[in-house]
This record gives sequence, structure tokens and C-alpha cells, in this order.
Amino acid sequence: YKVNMFSDVINNIIQIHSNDYERLWNTISQTDKKILIALATKNKVNSLPLPTSTVYSGIKRLITKGYLIKTETVQFDDPFFKQWLLTNLL
Repeated sequence: YKVNMFSDVINNIIQIHSNDYERLWNTISQTDKKILIALATKNKVNSLPLPTSTVYSGIKRLITKGYLIKTETVQFDDPFFKQWLLTNLL
């Protein structure tokens, strides 16, 4: 029961912010979109068919813009945005 309630809360938050996420998504470059999708689906970017320097400069740009954070790994700053990507774009 708690798992369903937790899932419902997450889905409600994503739905409430869906328009904001869509507007945000429409401002992101194609390269950065590929990076975000790779991180959302696989948690890694080394499988992208892009030059390594392009990927790393894209990650740096996404960190600077606040979409990603770097701890031990690179992660989404907003986990709801990641879930929105997984729900709406894939």
C-alpha cells in the first residue's frame, strides 16, 4: 500500500510540473538531450555515439545550468525531471 501511495505522489508531482518540464526540455540542445536521455535510461553516457569531448562539455554545461549535479557520479539535480523524461519521452 505504501509503495503505491509513494508512486502516486511521484506521479502527481510530475503531472503538476509537466508543462514546466516540457518548456525546459524545449530549450535544451539536441546533444544535451541525448546526454540527459542516456543518463536517465542507463545512468551512463559512454554508450553515446558522440565524441568524448562533446559528451564531457555537454555534461559540464548541464551542471552549470543546474540540470545535473556531480557527486561520485553525475546525477539529475531534480529526480522528478528524470522521471518525467522516462515517463513522457521514452
